Amino acid sequence: MSGTAPFPTAADLVSLGRPVLALAALLAFREHPFALVVSLAAVLLLDILDGWLARRRASSRHGAFIDLIGDRLVELTVLFTYAAWGWLPWAIGAIFLIRGILTDTIRVQNARYPDPAFAHPLSVGGADSRFWRAAVNGSKIAAFVLVPLGWQAGGLDLGLAAAWLAVAVNLRRGLPVILSRRGRALLRRLVASS
Repeated sequence: MSGTAPFPTAADLVSLGRPVLALAALLAFREHPFALVVSLAAVLLLDILDGWLARRRASSRHGAFIDLIGDRLVELTVLFTYAAWGWLPWAIGAIFLIRGILTDTIRVQNARYPDPAFAHPLSVGGADSRFWRAAVNGSKIAAFVLVPLGWQAGGLDLGLAAAWLAVAVNLRRGLPVILSRRGRALLRRLVASS
């Protein structure tokens, strides 16, 4: 992460705009599932745009964390709105929230107390690989799209199944961060400093 770019960069603005667009889509299109699906898919795909912008130009010093905040706000806004509407159980949003707090705290601590073995602050536990980013984003897109459509197959609610799959993928990505030696050490350091 370069410290030379001004704040906010174009990538930062896209990252911070995504939660606003997600909330607007949820408020505008509750009764129009296909419009909601298209809007939320566009919001999720904007994550690709902000990554491309960040790589194309010098990213702000904290650009990776701004992207992380945007991601969390989008996923939690959608999941808790779906839960409020009775489309998903609250437990799904709660699991995302708890996992996000733990992993993101570790990542922030990793940036605060650098270790040469973890040059990039988001790399603790191997969670920042392209494979895991794609798996997490793909599972969230599937859940966010299938839940409003309410599709059933053989008595199985495909949206609910996709949401629980997204939970499983997110836990699989997050647990190595939390359980890694570096993650545990950073959490202990944080608790000890409180």
